[in-house]
Amino acid sequence: MENLFKSIIGEQLSSVEFVQDYLQLHFDGNTLTFYSWPEVNLESINYKIGDIMYRDALCKIIASEVNNVVLLENTRLELFFTNDSSISLSLVRDQSNSSLAEFLYFVDVNEKWFVLD
Repeated sequence: MENLFKSIIGEQLSSVEFVQDYLQLHFDGNTLTFYSWPEVNLESINYKIGDIMYRDALCKIIASEVNNVVLLENTRLELFFTNDSSISLSLVRDQSNSSLAEFLYFVDVNEKWFVLD
């Protein structure tokens, strides 16, 4: 399943879009839509939604290239960047996300798509 993300390896994070109750990350034509807020690790500090520097941390990753994507099935998706930062999405259901239909929606430049639910 990790092969599904190979199209963003080597691509830069070109933009971060905060939309009312979800987040979109754009990678030069590929788009990841997060319906659950991911954690961000920047300069060895972890940020969660609600933290004062959360949005700044995400934006500081803009222009960094993805050098690896790890999908621990039914547990976690992790994006690693060349500036030693990472974005991590938990795929475990709990009280905070039990009403979500899906965790993530991915569309690549060829309009192929898939959902992590």
